[in-house]
Amino acid sequence: MLVSHLKIAARNLRRQRGYALINVLGLALGIACCLLILLYVRDELSYDAHYPDVDRTYRVAVEGSVAGNTFEQAVSSAPMAAALMREFPEIEMATRFRSYGYPVFRYGEKAFSEEKIYWADSTFFDVFPRPFLAGDAASALNRPETIVLTESMARKYFGTADPIGKRLNADNRRDYVVTGVIPDFPANGHFHFDAVAALISYKEDADNNRWVSHNFYTYFRVRPDADITALQTKVNGLVPRYVGPQIEAVTGVPFAELGNAGGYLRYRLQPIGDIHLHSDLDYEIESNGDITYIYLFAAVAIGILLIACINYMNLATARSANRAREVGIRKTLGSNRRQLIRQFLTESVLMSLLAFLLAVLLVWMLLPVFNTISGKTIDFARFGHPLTLAAILAFAALVGILAGSYPAFFLAAFPPVTTLKGGVTTRKGSPLLRSALVVFQFAISVGLIIGTFVVADQMDYIRNKRLGFTTEQVLVIHKTDDIGDQIFPFRDQLRQMPAVRQVSSSTTLPGLAFGSTVFRLQEAGGEASQLLWTANTDHYFADVFDIELRHGRYFDPTRPADTAAVIINETAMRMLGGTNPIGQTLLMLGPTADQNVPLRIIGVTRDFHFESLHQTIRPLAILPFGKVYQGRYLSVRLAATDLPRSLAEMETVWKRFAGGQAFEYTFFDEDFAQLYAGEMRTGTLLTAFAAVAIFIACLGLFGLASFITLQRTKEIGIRKVLGATVPQVVVMLGKEFARWVVVANLIAWPVAWWVMHRWLEGFAYRTAIRWEIFLAAALLALLTAILTVSYQTIRAALINPAKSIRYE
Repeated sequence: MLVSHLKIAARNLRRQRGYALINVLGLALGIACCLLILLYVRDELSYDAHYPDVDRTYRVAVEGSVAGNTFEQAVSSAPMAAALMREFPEIEMATRFRSYGYPVFRYGEKAFSEEKIYWADSTFFDVFPRPFLAGDAASALNRPETIVLTESMARKYFGTADPIGKRLNADNRRDYVVTGVIPDFPANGHFHFDAVAALISYKEDADNNRWVSHNFYTYFRVRPDADITALQTKVNGLVPRYVGPQIEAVTGVPFAELGNAGGYLRYRLQPIGDIHLHSDLDYEIESNGDITYIYLFAAVAIGILLIACINYMNLATARSANRAREVGIRKTLGSNRRQLIRQFLTESVLMSLLAFLLAVLLVWMLLPVFNTISGKTIDFARFGHPLTLAAILAFAALVGILAGSYPAFFLAAFPPVTTLKGGVTTRKGSPLLRSALVVFQFAISVGLIIGTFVVADQMDYIRNKRLGFTTEQVLVIHKTDDIGDQIFPFRDQLRQMPAVRQVSSSTTLPGLAFGSTVFRLQEAGGEASQLLWTANTDHYFADVFDIELRHGRYFDPTRPADTAAVIINETAMRMLGGTNPIGQTLLMLGPTADQNVPLRIIGVTRDFHFESLHQTIRPLAILPFGKVYQGRYLSVRLAATDLPRSLAEMETVWKRFAGGQAFEYTFFDEDFAQLYAGEMRTGTLLTAFAAVAIFIACLGLFGLASFITLQRTKEIGIRKVLGATVPQVVVMLGKEFARWVVVANLIAWPVAWWVMHRWLEGFAYRTAIRWEIFLAAALLALLTAILTVSYQTIRAALINPAKSIRYE
């Protein structure tokens, strides 16, 4: 029986090639989009799953508030890991790691500046097991000045030679002995290191007991029977015992009194499987994803797949009249309703399988482009796994059954007597249901259009918002701290170049991570302590970035006293009292009161967005450099001259002072734009998916137009005999489609507004959702619908009325 059904299905598809092509194309596009999104979602949900016991591994984060200024950080204090192991038996193992900068490693003639180097406890590979290609995990980080390399980094320095026991020089200061080689860290992890060095190399720092200084990433694994909720409470019990006394030593105010004033500090235990999609803290190791986008794209995938299935239903229903006699003959010859349903479902599943083959081909062709847009490295080889192939075939069958169920039951219900006499019983096809399906299609499409417009509006708002500094014509030379005191002659040489207007050194830049420290005015009590974000710069930072001053002045190289000065922003001024603070002394609080550093306030900058627009402007203190260290960034404001020639001259000067270190630079405006790379990718993907959804919806609308004009053929002929013109007939038929598109808009508008309003809430500074967006989406959908159905309606209106009246 199945073979017979397949033969008949194949014969019908050959006979109706145009209809089959439209159906297969619509399904294939919908399925291809769905598969791409599913690959994306699967990749996002798989982060850190490669680690054994991932469900028992956690990170310690810290959150708190100082005088109403809250902070949430992915780092914790140096003694945290030891305290976890010492005081909580449910913790099986703990480890720490941190960055100490970006050293230049040298081996022979090879010299590379490395950014993904972290220093870790010897227990690192107990918490994060990795297979060792060479060396022993148990002892790899037990001794100072030892290092474990990834396979790629080992190959970069040593080629195919055995690296074990060889020495890598770091910054001409230390030699690290290679004790192990591990495979590269998987792409789907929340951190990726090129090398892990022994933290014990910095023994004094690693053993410090400062609970109020947060510089270490602390991870731990619990025993299988551990109660995490209870453990969370117990870990926060460390605060009054260890943190409180140190805060009191810093501020001079009992910790309980600070709590009564609204201040707090507590720890949060984060499952590492949740970090990538659910964590957006200060000092994250790398940029994370966002679960909101997973929900959004999953909804888009379901919506596009439903549009494709609905498209099939409408086209199949529109063709039902052509198969009415077939149904009547089959029933007369003994076929029952169940057999007919099986026949039509077989055709639907066969068409779905063909669509899936085409969809997989489309995915193969589009995957490189999709990876570029989404920032992923998804491999097409995933389709070759037997379980994946089985899932795809099962999914194809399910889509075929879903798409073909309504047409199958609809066609099988035709009464044989009426159909054999020439009466096409299309009235049982529930025109309300078919119209509702098209409304649903266009509601999804309109929602995607609105979402695309809102994302584009927000990105345009970000690009054009006044940030309080200038991003254009600034070149950033990286890792200048690695050339030591050679930074001074290098900087002086750059200033003599005609293309260079000004040069400035800094520890960080707008858009990158800023440190944070507790300050208070010298005249105020400890309860007036404030948390300020900090950066160190030289005297020319404000000139390079065009940062405006509201009060006072910037650092002056001719005034030696400015080495003990500080500049704050307007937000910090408001938090410190709101009046002009020039001349007042601001204390940078140390571990104890006698270690506080007095700084004289000499200037107040106007607020500028040193972080992304997701974050409100926070209080900032800009500190001067000392005599030696000058930061890792050199920002160069350029004149509008021959850029390639200027870069070549800079590189020549760099090589004179850098001792073989590579000349690495970026343009600041491009770097700052990367803060919104995720939103830009989202907007691009939404635009593409919206276009596909509209196209598939138009195929469905084409099917409905075919059905309605077929159903009303005689009516059109009679109206023309009675004097109706072609334009009048076209308007009469088009009004029905326009009505349903309007209904689709009314349904889509509130849903789209709610979703995009929630998305915009992630930005502290955001555009408004303009009413013009909804009007534009409505007009675009209406115009698309009119163009789609115009062919069918005009064709029906042009038919000779004599033929229309005779139509059966």
